[in-house]
Amino acid sequence: MSGYTQASGKQDYETPWWFYNWADQRWGPFTLDAAASAENAKVKDHFFTQEQDSLVQEWSGKVWCNPPYGRMTGPFVQKARKQTEQGYAQRVALLVHPKTDTIWWHDHVPFAKEVACIKGRIKFVNGGESPRDQHVIIIFEEYYHGPPILTFFDVKEIKGDAK
Repeated sequence: MSGYTQASGKQDYETPWWFYNWADQRWGPFTLDAAASAENAKVKDHFFTQEQDSLVQEWSGKVWCNPPYGRMTGPFVQKARKQTEQGYAQRVALLVHPKTDTIWWHDHVPFAKEVACIKGRIKFVNGGESPRDQHVIIIFEEYYHGPPILTFFDVKEIKGDAK
């Protein structure tokens, strides 16, 4: 992610490079990091900061987005869907918690191309101890209107730690 924070608590959990590199090989190469800071941008030459407000910018190409968690996740998911449906972005990959009981999940995820379920926990760069929640990557694809396919990945295999 992002250097974004919200009043409700820490929201700026930086994606570890090993995880980003795996996602970039699978769904990239990414040309935009839609929620970043200068210190943690994964696409160093094209990213939006909190001050630039990604939600009012046009996204293009193949977009990586680890959005702020909490109440800001829904607006980023909605933006990803709209940008791909309207043909601005070719693909958007969002790393989020699978909050299947939320309005944003039901309003937007059924129109995704893929929901990649991640087994195990991702330890974020500045996230302290082991994360408490699961993650998925929601993939929105240009002009695709669902339903999504489900894919399954294991953090140990992604990291190369599988035994």
